[in-house]
Amino acid sequence: MPDFSCRKISLNARNGRYLKALGGGCGFWFFDWQQVSFHTGIIKADAEEVREWEIFTVHPCDGEYFALQSHHGAYLCAEETGDHDVIANRFEIRSWEKFRFIAQEEHDSNDSVWRGYFQSKHGTFMTTNHPHCHLTANALDISQAELFEVYVQA
Repeated sequence: MPDFSCRKISLNARNGRYLKALGGGCGFWFFDWQQVSFHTGIIKADAEEVREWEIFTVHPCDGEYFALQSHHGAYLCAEETGDHDVIANRFEIRSWEKFRFIAQEEHDSNDSVWRGYFQSKHGTFMTTNHPHCHLTANALDISQAELFEVYVQA
């Protein structure tokens, strides 16, 4: 596994776009005169260039696992239940905020680009197969996982 601990990275998805974090926290929608809470912080593969919203900081955790922190300070979270969207809305690292990287090929730790797969702590793999290109943790094995390009930022 390449060592990109404590580095800033950007992720390029299968569609050729970069992942970006769309805010964080909890907001409210109003439906039929009801107030319904929803979580913001969707991670979406729709950016054509890397700016601050497309950069994530890697924080080492236990063993081969790490957490990814968005530019607004929230950690990416892959819940085991629900629609499996990966969202940036947590401000502490627990098990749902831990991921590991499985390199497709050997990389030198000085390389600036790595290709591989991301797996959540609870075993699911990341894809952007969602109709709106949201990052999801819905692949059950690596054959269904999406191959990402990881770019180390200066």
